[in-house]
Amino acid sequence: MKVNIVSGLFQHENADIFKIYCELYQLLLRNLQLVMKPIFLSDINDMTDVNFKKISDILDNELSYMSIDLIDFGYDYRQVIHKFHIPAEELYKIKLRCRDFVLTLCREIAQRIPVNIGMFNAIKYFSPEFSLKPMDRPKFEQLPLYLLNNTADKRLLDMQWNDLSSVKWHIDENTSSEYFWSNLVLNYKNAGGEQIFKDIAEFALLTLSLPLSNAVVERVFSLMNIIKTKTRNKINMPLLDALIRIKVHFLVEGLCCKNFLPTRRMHQKFNVKMYDQHSCKNNIEKEKEEDNTFDAVNVVFL
Repeated sequence: MKVNIVSGLFQHENADIFKIYCELYQLLLRNLQLVMKPIFLSDINDMTDVNFKKISDILDNELSYMSIDLIDFGYDYRQVIHKFHIPAEELYKIKLRCRDFVLTLCREIAQRIPVNIGMFNAIKYFSPEFSLKPMDRPKFEQLPLYLLNNTADKRLLDMQWNDLSSVKWHIDENTSSEYFWSNLVLNYKNAGGEQIFKDIAEFALLTLSLPLSNAVVERVFSLMNIIKTKTRNKINMPLLDALIRIKVHFLVEGLCCKNFLPTRRMHQKFNVKMYDQHSCKNNIEKEKEEDNTFDAVNVVFL
């Protein structure tokens, strides 16, 4: 259940991508704690490049695996085992498969976490949660300064970054980083009408504009898996493409099939000519190839 919730967060266009990756990292830690010896999981609570390398090594080290008999797979598992009175030999095999499933899940979650975690950790400091902290506020040097060009005035940026916390900003927990920097900080003016945070705001917006989120792609592949399933695997690519386009259009425009009114041009095209017999024959011949393509796409992206 938790895996589905976190996976669904990646489809939200307005969600804080840095918080989502933190959620994903915590999900990875929780599953590791289920099957790994505690001594191997010390000092990896923070999402850093060093800790991620440690996790990769732990997953490849069988000595770090907890004994099968010591693993607790949860309440539902215990209830099922108690209900069916499974023999010890079969029970051991079940536990082994459950352990292997959790290990596979951990590896797949690890693959979802970006390799440049250091950059993500630096960019997250532009979130109001960090940039306005009264205590333990990130230093200017902790920002992704390598994204600045050579002509940038780092002394001026440092001064504006430090002055940022001296202003009382009217925000709440739902204020996004983009809104904070583009609408509040960038437009803030002193008594003389000068934008005194213009440089640091432009730097923050430059950093936040990096293509870090793939929410649209996640949603499209989610739609594809809803439409083309094992029971509906004969849907060819042109039809799949058309159905996805229709669903995406409805989502973007906020439409529903119950109140959708087709245009006159749609009615004119809805006739026997829409069925191209030659095309249908070619599509049938290509079904096997398309099915293989569909499976390959699932392997790569899901």
